Amino acid sequence: MMGLITTGALLIYGLTAGSNEDLFWTLFAFSSVLFFLPYLGMVLAFFRLRFHDAEHSRPYRVPGGQVGASVATACCCVVLSTAIVLLMYTPGEGASWSVVLGVLCSLLVGEVLIRVAERKRGDGT
Repeated sequence: MMGLITTGALLIYGLTAGSNEDLFWTLFAFSSVLFFLPYLGMVLAFFRLRFHDAEHSRPYRVPGGQVGASVATACCCVVLSTAIVLLMYTPGEGASWSVVLGVLCSLLVGEVLIRVAERKRGDGT
């Protein structure tokens, strides 16, 4: 399934690209955004767990306690969010709609596949 989806995305991007360079940078931006999104989720999960399950023993500690964890989370979120936005929007040129739509379609297909798999297993609500 992953191979079919990837092949479809490559074909669509290949048809929308004006040159080899454009195709490379579009695919680079697309894959980078998809690579950064889970890290943004992990940083936010770290933040949530530090506040909602603060007493749980951890294998490492962030210096500064809750304040240090908040600062580290904020810095990571700012860097990741800025990278994601700049990969989808180039100042002076505008939004790269093929990247934006590609990311949205990938997320949508992923969510649909997860729901289908959950229903097959009987875990869906």
